[in-house]
Order: sequence, then C-alpha cells, then structure tokens
Amino acid sequence: MIDLIVGATIGYLVGSIPFSWLYVKLGKGIDLRDFGSKNVGGRNAGRAGGKIYGFAGGISDALKGLLALCLGWLYARIWAVSSMDLDGFYAVIAVGAVLGHCYPWALKFRGGRGVATSLAIFLAFNPFLILEWLVLLFLLLLLIPYMFIAYNLAFLGLVPLSMYSPLWPWWGIRNKFLPMIALSFSLIILSRQGGNYASLKRGKIKKINLWKAMKGQLEEFMK
Repeated sequence: MIDLIVGATIGYLVGSIPFSWLYVKLGKGIDLRDFGSKNVGGRNAGRAGGKIYGFAGGISDALKGLLALCLGWLYARIWAVSSMDLDGFYAVIAVGAVLGHCYPWALKFRGGRGVATSLAIFLAFNPFLILEWLVLLFLLLLLIPYMFIAYNLAFLGLVPLSMYSPLWPWWGIRNKFLPMIALSFSLIILSRQGGNYASLKRGKIKKINLWKAMKGQLEEFMK
C-alpha cells in the first residue's frame, strides 16, 4: 500500500510542474491563466509567446509524464517493489502525472488538459496505442469537426483497444491496468473541457477543416 501512495505522489508532483506557464511567465511576463483560453498547456503558451514557447511547453508537458515513470522505476529498483505490485505502482504514477498536469497545486489546481502528458505515458507503455489514437482521432474528425470532442472520444476508444493492442517489438511496459489507465485519462481530460463546451455553446469555437490541415495549413487546423 505504501508503494502505491509513493507512486501516486511521485506522479502528481512531477505532473504538476507547470512548464508552459513557467516559460511564458518568465519569458513574456504573461500569466496563462489570464490569457486566451486560460489553459496552461502548450497550445495556449504558443498563442501567448509564439511557436517556440508553444513547442517547448508541449514537449516539456509530454516529457514530464516519462520523467515520472523513470523516477518510479528508480524507486522500484532501490526499494525493491514486488514484481506482483509493479503494474499497480506504474498505473498510479501514470494517473497521478496526468492529474498533476490538469490540477497542479502550485497554480491553485488550474492546469492544462493533459493530452500531451497522456500520450507520452502511452509511449512508455505501448507506442502502438499512440498510432491507434491518431487513427481514431482522424476518423472522428471526419465526423465531428471539433478537436476537443474528437480527442477525448479517441481516448475512450483506447479503453477496449488497449486490451488487445500488440506490444511494440522492442519497446513497451506490459501493464494489466492499461484499460483502466486509458479510461482514467479520458475522464480526467473530459473534466477539463468545461471551458471548451461553454465556448462551443457561445459559438466561439470554429469547426476544423480537416482537408486544409492535411494540406499543411496547421494554423487553420489548430484554431
């Protein structure tokens, strides 16, 4: 039990480091919580500071998910976590990291939406899941022209797919709780969509033109 508590704490504390917010606050003097979408993730950082800030923030948000798992691996090696408990240990680290990103204590629990952090964690568990998520996202965007709805439904789609997805030939951590991890990610990300749904009601969210995005017009795609 103590190992699960330690794992959840590691995940939450690492996940709650607000890299995008820090970059823009230090570099531009802008508090992302009061700018644009008021989200402290990489996309809003890009709006506030430019592409470099957005790229750096997005990459950092993703890498902290991997960092949390690496720290958990070190803890498991040093303190000899039982192999029978490792699945649960890594699962609570993963969920804790996304919770930390979405609800960081240092920013009064006003965080990002957790997509980059979640996908990076899937990279560690099974990279095939990222490919499947992208395929689901593409298909859903053909039917639902709103990114925030499509990517959340794509995460939900990974719940059954994670039960049968093949392991990457040279990389991946087998985890029997992967469907529960995928479901947890989807619910956490969904809990951060209130602002998007409110904006959609007011008609302030534009529909995505997927064909323009496929032609390389990424700025239109990201609106």
